[in-house]
Amino acid sequence: MVWKIIMILSYVLSSFSIEARAGAKVEADQQTYQQELAEIDAAVKKLEEKKNRYRASAARHEDEALRWQFQPGMLVDARMAWAQADQDREKMEEIQKLIDALQKRKAQILKLKT
Repeated sequence: MVWKIIMILSYVLSSFSIEARAGAKVEADQQTYQQELAEIDAAVKKLEEKKNRYRASAARHEDEALRWQFQPGMLVDARMAWAQADQDREKMEEIQKLIDALQKRKAQILKLKT
């Protein structure tokens, strides 16, 4: 799912360059802008939902690790839970970078429209 969103992001960011649309009609540009803004909004919404799922997963694994660290024979499980929580946080950071890139593109589009 993340790769699909990354591919959409790379398509959106590369296919709508200013130079490629320099000779296009204003009306076509407005429709293109609106379509791209809609795609960006949909992608950001999906990414935010995915980021929230990873946030919940990280919190769950962190809670498990905190409980397990003091139980006999559960230290290895606690370490694994902490590692999983760290992985979830890394994925959240990657997703946030994608969101930031999309929002930056959206700001560029809105600046071009005005």
